[in-house]
Amino acid sequence: MDSQQIEIPMDAARVCEAIARIGYSPASALMDIIDNSITAGATEIVVEIQKDEDKTYATKNNVVAYSVIDNGKGMENSEIENAFRLGSNADYPEKSLSKYGIGLKSAGFSLGSRIQLISKSQNHWTHINYVDKHEIRKAGKYIVTRVPLSVEYSNECEVSINASASGTIVNISGCQETNHDSAKSTVDRLISQLGVFYYEFLRRKKILFQ
Repeated sequence: MDSQQIEIPMDAARVCEAIARIGYSPASALMDIIDNSITAGATEIVVEIQKDEDKTYATKNNVVAYSVIDNGKGMENSEIENAFRLGSNADYPEKSLSKYGIGLKSAGFSLGSRIQLISKSQNHWTHINYVDKHEIRKAGKYIVTRVPLSVEYSNECEVSINASASGTIVNISGCQETNHDSAKSTVDRLISQLGVFYYEFLRRKKILFQ
């Protein structure tokens, strides 16, 4: 008898929930995203943590959004699409934390419900690209949403990357849907752990916290 191959549809929403629960702390998730910036050749990386104004710096689950901003080589829309692929295609450096092409998605969804990427390459900005767990659940399939970048927002992005010729902004929102460490705890862990994993990078370049 001839063999038969059957394609089984994926429950995209449940897959996104599953990869978000592989044991990340907010600090380790951010380190996974920072690793992408280092792989992209960034010489400066800024980590922004937006806190709930009604909560103290040390209160648990007080983070509204996280951003990782770098001046690396940047991406085109097609490269961002690949970055959002579950099992993206990439040749990672030997010491990279990324191995299987799910790091951005699993790290991002462990932090919040929406992962948004905007990038600049050769002085040209991409669209706003994002994946959102709620939209994926509603659509019943894994989708990337692409929105044109307005002039006003592109100007804000220029300020964020200090008008570099290239760079990438990763924004994670919907963070209060997950019970997180406090912003203080996350920053303290990042300062401690980044010194272990990225000593050479920190010695020669910079990672800033805001």
